[in-house]
Amino acid sequence: SKLSGNTFSNNVRGIYLVNFNNNNVIQDNVVTSNSRSGIELNFDNNGNSFARNTISGNVFAGSAPQPASTGGIVIFSSSDGNTNSDNTISGNNRAGIFITSSTGNIISGNTISSNLDAGLLLSAADSTQVFNNNFIGNVQKQAFVSGTGNTFNKPAPDSGNYWDDFDEPSEGC
Repeated sequence: SKLSGNTFSNNVRGIYLVNFNNNNVIQDNVVTSNSRSGIELNFDNNGNSFARNTISGNVFAGSAPQPASTGGIVIFSSSDGNTNSDNTISGNNRAGIFITSSTGNIISGNTISSNLDAGLLLSAADSTQVFNNNFIGNVQKQAFVSGTGNTFNKPAPDSGNYWDDFDEPSEGC
């Protein structure tokens, strides 16, 4: 299925795929001002493509403790082989992109900026490829990574990522 050219705002989740939604194309959408997540995949959603979306201002509202699954793009629980490319992801709660307990996802060509926690949060996420992204001004950290086999650069022409706080020789730049 293809979902394109829509605006999703003022919901709990802007776009929510749950339980075996595979091989969808979600592109050219505006996803903003939702109270939990902009785009969320939960429980075995594989091979989906998210491209050229604007995902911003999805900030948890309420006095209860913030759920773990808040942010711009959230990929949960065995949601494998999804591609996130050429998105603009900014000003979201928790992380711009949050992937947990999933394998083989690709994050490329995105601008990930001014998110309230991390630009990228990988938790028990394995074999994630992260390249050609711009990480700019994320409040707590640009990335937090746990998992195995994750890569942050590829041979030319794909290359690495831009990190706006990676600018000192002591950091290896």
